[in-house]
Amino acid sequence: MYTRYQQILAPDLFLGAFIPSISEKQGRRLIAYIFATLSRIPRYTQASLTAHVPDATTICIHTLCVDNEFRGVSVGLNLVLKFIELCRKRGKYERIVFMAKKNLVPMYERMGFGMIGKANVVFGKDEWFEMCMSF
Repeated sequence: MYTRYQQILAPDLFLGAFIPSISEKQGRRLIAYIFATLSRIPRYTQASLTAHVPDATTICIHTLCVDNEFRGVSVGLNLVLKFIELCRKRGKYERIVFMAKKNLVPMYERMGFGMIGKANVVFGKDEWFEMCMSF
């Protein structure tokens, strides 16, 4: 499972949101997660998608995934805010960078991220924008 690999690659940069499972045997259910790696480059690039540099100071968020059932109720928003808080507390990072779809840019700006501009990395037909928060 890709999520398990991400946790092994950069466990300090993986944060999940869980709820109790219906069955006690199953424990808890992952309803959202955020995953990032570290890069020496202070921008979100194609190279940052494929490498993790453990001693680097730029956090590159690759994935924010929220279960369809829990979209629109601030699960993703709260997860990002908690992720920022944890990264700041560690005191060893300089910034967080990631790409956002155009319609989500205002939400991230309200969280304190600044827009750098149109992203150099392309996914599908959507227009993506690079965002950054410096610590």
